[in-house]
Amino acid sequence: EYREEYPPVIEEGREALGLSPTRFGTLVHKTLFEFHRQFPLKKGVDKVKLMRNIFRRLGLNEGMSAAQLNRIVKDRGEVLFTSYAAHPYSEISPLLLEQEFNLKLPPSPLWEITVNGVIDRVHRQNGEWFMVDYKTTPKLTPALKEDYRFQMGIYLLACRSGCLGEELRRAERLRAEVFLLAQGHPEEIDLPEEELPLIEQTIREIVRRIEEGDFRLTDAHSRRDCLRCGYGGEQGFCPYKRV
Repeated sequence: EYREEYPPVIEEGREALGLSPTRFGTLVHKTLFEFHRQFPLKKGVDKVKLMRNIFRRLGLNEGMSAAQLNRIVKDRGEVLFTSYAAHPYSEISPLLLEQEFNLKLPPSPLWEITVNGVIDRVHRQNGEWFMVDYKTTPKLTPALKEDYRFQMGIYLLACRSGCLGEELRRAERLRAEVFLLAQGHPEEIDLPEEELPLIEQTIREIVRRIEEGDFRLTDAHSRRDCLRCGYGGEQGFCPYKRV
């Protein structure tokens, strides 16, 4: 309802720079999804060239100009594609790619909670299972890594709840990683399964605050840039924004 009443406006302010961080990340995710669909059928193809062509085609389909896309690829995309192509993950066929899930938590006296999400990829390597989330962020700070722990915790909770198939629910161990595309390597996220009840408790607390209309910034928000939020910035509607 909030999104319907107050559409995001900050994206428009960043288009002059080429492409907003959110749209750029989405386009990169779509590119890697399509890359892994096509690459097994095109063995021997130049992987960087394939990703570059997919990125440009997707951008053109979204109404971007060829000149704009060429600039974005040169300034921001080429290093990501080159780094990813050099890593073994680029040649491993994932079991899941951009897989949606609907995680239903056991109902509480007040709410029935469903968490909808998309996990970037799940693959198996040397007998181990890996949940991987692609990141275009240039640097993984300790604060960001802590934020990603919660995100990957939701994915792990979804896997263990059977949302992503019986094989992942029963898997002996699921390793969580964020793949830093700019650096070309995955970073493991320490996520003991004993913490899953705490992840679920945090989700319930967030839902409680939403139900009560409490959108005040927490300590976690204090280290985030409001300009990255569709409701922040000078023209945003969030009453708690920091500009």
